[in-house]
Amino acid sequence: MDAARLTARVDILSSRWVPSVLRWTAALLWLANVNWKIPPNFGRSDEACRQLCAFVQMGVESPVAPGSGWFFEQVVSPNLAAFGWVVLLTEFALAVLFIAGRYLRVASVLGVAMSLGIALAVANHPSEWYWSYVLMIVLHLGVLATTRTERGQTAGTMAVVTVAYGLLVAVANAGAGFTGDGDWHLLARDNPNVPADWGVATFPGSIAVGLLVALVGAGGWFAHRRLDGTTRRWVGWGTVAIAGILVLTYRAGDLVIGLGSVPGNVAVVAALGLGLAVTPPPGDGAAGEGDTPGSDHAGTARAPHGDGRATTTS
Repeated sequence: MDAARLTARVDILSSRWVPSVLRWTAALLWLANVNWKIPPNFGRSDEACRQLCAFVQMGVESPVAPGSGWFFEQVVSPNLAAFGWVVLLTEFALAVLFIAGRYLRVASVLGVAMSLGIALAVANHPSEWYWSYVLMIVLHLGVLATTRTERGQTAGTMAVVTVAYGLLVAVANAGAGFTGDGDWHLLARDNPNVPADWGVATFPGSIAVGLLVALVGAGGWFAHRRLDGTTRRWVGWGTVAIAGILVLTYRAGDLVIGLGSVPGNVAVVAALGLGLAVTPPPGDGAAGEGDTPGSDHAGTARAPHGDGRATTTS
């Protein structure tokens, strides 16, 4: 293969897959970080300042910009509960939008703003690497720039993702008991084969939660394949609403349903609902709602006749 053909092949593959890689990277970023913003105190207690409280304190101790230290000390810290809920719900929404592949321009701009806000809090602290936050901003700009060529993710694909995520949660927490009462995790920090606590943060829960999420994913597949468009949209928005209500019940430990459930679990469920409710955007690389890889219509192009009719060409 000569250089020109190799270059053309690389260009085709990168234009087809890089937008999805960027989007899923952003999705996993927020999915792995949403769970440790724990209401109602968000890490503040009489004994210590942990979690989100500790990050706010970093902004006080190591200001990034003129006036930022005062802002975190005088405005954010006294109102940590309200600030914490804004952070929790924003990160939950970002995880949902990026996983579902819907409203990506909105998600990208919100992700840039959120990354910038985090940078203004902690980027100048000795324990932080400021380039991390520059890269976070660039990641979301990358998603924004490639949204037009994003391959449309159908609700059927989202249902498969939900089932797979649920099964991974069940397997990862298999040693902690059916309801997650134990603390064993397949991807725990002391496992030298996985990076730090990424696995625990991304796939938390229990066997019961994992199986429940997988069951919802199977129901989403049925809704995608069997229900008419109007009913499917109602089911989708209903799923999003239920997931949103569950997040509002988050307290130290888990959601109101118990079983070790956390916002990340229902973010995946909400993304499935959004996938059912909203048709994939018609980007340059988007597949139609009925197109799936390997289907009779996948990879086809439509050439219009002079009278406006379209023919399908291989």
